[in-house]
Amino acid sequence: MSQSISRQRRRPPVYRIPVLLSILIMVLCKYIADALIEKDGTRFLTDNSISRFNVRRYYKFYSVCSGKHIEIIGSSVTALGNSDSPNANLILQSAHYQNHHGIHIVGVRSGRFLCFNKKSKLITRFSGGSPRCIFEEQFSPEYFTTLKSVYNKNWSIGFNRKGKPLLGSDKSKSHRNRCFYFTKRDHSYLDGLHETNPYGPKIANPHKLMHFLHEKEIKRRKRHSLNKTKQ
Repeated sequence: MSQSISRQRRRPPVYRIPVLLSILIMVLCKYIADALIEKDGTRFLTDNSISRFNVRRYYKFYSVCSGKHIEIIGSSVTALGNSDSPNANLILQSAHYQNHHGIHIVGVRSGRFLCFNKKSKLITRFSGGSPRCIFEEQFSPEYFTTLKSVYNKNWSIGFNRKGKPLLGSDKSKSHRNRCFYFTKRDHSYLDGLHETNPYGPKIANPHKLMHFLHEKEIKRRKRHSLNKTKQ
């Protein structure tokens, strides 16, 4: 009798079996999930969809050379957009492709990605699954924004005075450097530009004013350097 009682005590309770099974299943699921992430992690990183996992910002880019904004209309891209043009609204979102890391530039209205083709021509695509569609922001010595290609460090986005895109490789021509400069403005600045000081004078186009002041500063420096050489 005492032996049967001791055997019953040694036997594990029935409710412990499902608990142990559930713990075992959780451990297996974690192991499988870690293996999948390690194997296919790059596939999730190269997803070009605009999702909540990407860092996104909305901006407009004012071209110093054309005096207008970058805009994407259908399959074409120009620098002829006004500040209130809906086609000039661009999304900057984080981008990853294999060993390339940077940003995608996407038109809000068109949903197209800015890319370079093999000949460094600026084009648009519905998919950004290429290293030629990834860019990085840098600053020029004059504190303008430049958009360089991650695929080729010598390629940059630029537009001529008529707003037509230049070849990315034309950046090597020094006399065209300013055509690869931009001023980046976010939507909060553009929308609230005249709301911060309602009683002051309103500027119809602040980007043109900034461009004018910059040109005046360059002319002043040239005159100053000429006076020094004459002395």
